Amino acid sequence: MKRRRQRNRFNPSNAKQWCAITFSISQVTLYAPKAQMVPQPGLLPLMEYLTERGVRKTICTRNFDVPVNHLCRTFLPNISLSPIVTRHFRPPKPHPAGILYIGNQWGIRASEMIMVGDSMDDMIAGREAGVTTVLLLDKDDHNTHLIALESVDCVINR
Repeated sequence: MKRRRQRNRFNPSNAKQWCAITFSISQVTLYAPKAQMVPQPGLLPLMEYLTERGVRKTICTRNFDVPVNHLCRTFLPNISLSPIVTRHFRPPKPHPAGILYIGNQWGIRASEMIMVGDSMDDMIAGREAGVTTVLLLDKDDHNTHLIALESVDCVINR
């Protein structure tokens, strides 16, 4: 994990039960056959780890409800994710409204959240919402150009 600029908003060493994490699922699309849908490597162990520690989690995505619901039912059936924000939420990412809505529903400030994602929309939405952003580099290096974005706080190379 490569750490970027240190800011005074979010302190990872203090991330206990109050820390909220929003995730983007950029590889799920409405038209993908259900048989081809697979979670990103490490998703389930990460979700279980966070759940065991009482960390709230959810999804903020530009994808449709059907594939997101399928992913949750099929691969994360025992993981609580709420509220899930999909492309039907207006305005969608990269607008920060979805992330701010999640924080409002949870009764927490943006400084208590992080946005974990793999796209420019994720990083821009997170920065505009005032949350710490974590860029997940994909295994094929398709998004390494995003490292240079001002809106990226932390980079994780899987």
